[in-house]
Amino acid sequence: IWEYIRKIRKEFGMTIFISTHYMEEADNLCNRIGIIDFGKIQVIDTPKSMKSAIGNEIISFNLVDGKVNQDTLIPRPETEHLVQQSLIKLDNLDKNYQILELGTGCGAVAVALAGERPKASIVATDVSVKALKIGKYNASKLHISNIQFVCSDWLSGIYDQKFDLIISNPPYVDAKKINDYEPRSLSHEPSVALFADDNGRSCIKEIIQKSIRFLKRDSWLIIEHGHDQSYFCKQLMQSFQLRTIQTTLDYSGVGRITA
Repeated sequence: IWEYIRKIRKEFGMTIFISTHYMEEADNLCNRIGIIDFGKIQVIDTPKSMKSAIGNEIISFNLVDGKVNQDTLIPRPETEHLVQQSLIKLDNLDKNYQILELGTGCGAVAVALAGERPKASIVATDVSVKALKIGKYNASKLHISNIQFVCSDWLSGIYDQKFDLIISNPPYVDAKKINDYEPRSLSHEPSVALFADDNGRSCIKEIIQKSIRFLKRDSWLIIEHGHDQSYFCKQLMQSFQLRTIQTTLDYSGVGRITA
């Protein structure tokens, strides 16, 4: 499998996140999956099949190499799109952007943004101390020094700061559907990072409601959400006087990012 990974990285410039839990299954899977070329972003084909086959333990994330474990959410291709949309908005490479990531997990998003915008100052939060340790490890491994990792339940640990961008990939799967998933596929990621109450909307609602006071003028709030939650996100953002709200499609054509 390592020869496969090296080949993919050499030819497509992408990064593979892989867990040691399913090495044999991943090896077999690598023999039959293809690659879709989206320019700079490279996504392993049929992510849904991968999720059911190996619990999403192997995933592409083209901007960073990193470590994941059972305490962190494994980055999905949709989150690459979240990063790319953020970089489009942070288009001044010389600006000291103030960025807040809510629910950083393994730190992949924060590290990716820090690497692409080295003059930015990033605060990356998570409620899990164990997840923050992984995030810090990944940042340190890549010699990223412009991220401050903070233990915080969403915005509860943020004080008197204003940001140019607040970004989050919160849990958005309906908690009532947890029994629809195989226990094996859930054993390698924390349920708290996947499932939310109120039809999967409770965390999204809290983030939108509480982020307003932490945003600078002409700033951005960008959220990854479920395939059927874009209207809810736009309506709630509008109710808090956010403007020029748009939902962009992910690489499979699904509305997944609203800002």
